[in-house]
Amino acid sequence: MDNSCPQAEIVKPTGGGQATWWGWLLLVPFCAAFGLLAGWGAVQVAVVFSPLIVFPFLLGLLLGACLVATARMVEFAHRPTLAVAALVLSVSAVLTQHYLGYREACQKVEQESATILLAREKLGESVQARLPLKPAGFVDFMCQRAERGRVLSTAWGKWTAKGAAAWTTWGLDGLLVVGPCLGLVILGWRRPYCRECRSWYRTTQAGRLEPAMARRAAELVGLDLPDGAPAARFTLSGCAAGCGPLGFRVSWEGASGRTDPATVWLGDPKRTALADLLDEARRRAASDRSPAS
Repeated sequence: MDNSCPQAEIVKPTGGGQATWWGWLLLVPFCAAFGLLAGWGAVQVAVVFSPLIVFPFLLGLLLGACLVATARMVEFAHRPTLAVAALVLSVSAVLTQHYLGYREACQKVEQESATILLAREKLGESVQARLPLKPAGFVDFMCQRAERGRVLSTAWGKWTAKGAAAWTTWGLDGLLVVGPCLGLVILGWRRPYCRECRSWYRTTQAGRLEPAMARRAAELVGLDLPDGAPAARFTLSGCAAGCGPLGFRVSWEGASGRTDPATVWLGDPKRTALADLLDEARRRAASDRSPAS
């Protein structure tokens, strides 16, 4: 019996949605605010755990994962907006860490100045300590830090980077945050996206097909069946409304293990025929598991 069904050529749905006003007006500002929070959290964690290179890299991965998860939840897939959001998120997290250092330095100067002034009121001119100079601004603070040097703890000892070397290390730290964040977002937006119902593709069904059913499924969707008519594991993926093509991913289970999985995209009538076949396979599996009467 031939289970094949003719259908027009189905093209794999591409990623990338349409630009929306709320994407720019809500998602990007949200990423800026979340970056501020992440930068504050990174400063707190860095007190107890801040390995060189590893720490900013992990921070970038965490930020990218959060942005991808947010895009999935709100069903947003406009790539330029996501790229800008990733840059805003990671850059704001990096700058926040430095700005918090600036604020801490200003507070320290203010406290020291208050202590000296109080001592002068009580002891008079015998207090010779000079009032510390407060940084003129954030940029001035960073320049002062670069002049004093940044101490780097490595497996080979401690090294102090001063001047241009300090700026270089900060730049590398920033790239180690921005790069993984943006890279993870780029990998995330490669998932198929339906522009009709504006939803990401997600797994709708998964299971195992016995050899006979696997052979029929292969004939139906036009896949080459490996020797030995093995069993197969399959995954169906579709959009939220089911208006796009259906993704059928199958990996064959033979005596020598699984082969490379194959994915085909199905429209009607093959999608309906495959659904009927999988329903039949599920009924047979349930019947085999039920106790004999």
